[in-house]
Amino acid sequence: RLRAAEQTVSIARLSPAEARRLLVPEYDPALLVERTATDPMGRVVEFGRSLYRGDRYAIHLHVSRSDDDPV
Repeated sequence: RLRAAEQTVSIARLSPAEARRLLVPEYDPALLVERTATDPMGRVVEFGRSLYRGDRYAIHLHVSRSDDDPV
């Protein structure tokens, strides 16, 4: 059971090996997503580091609140 997760989204330059895997030129920019999740005791139960091609990625967010939320 997860208690919390931290996720960071940033831009990184691809190493030659990463660029080969993604079929793009070396040192191209890519979207880097790093995530760490912990259980109720604070132990890390998930860690992920994902790279996405910069030319094939979009972020879509939907934000809403309930009608009784004063903020």
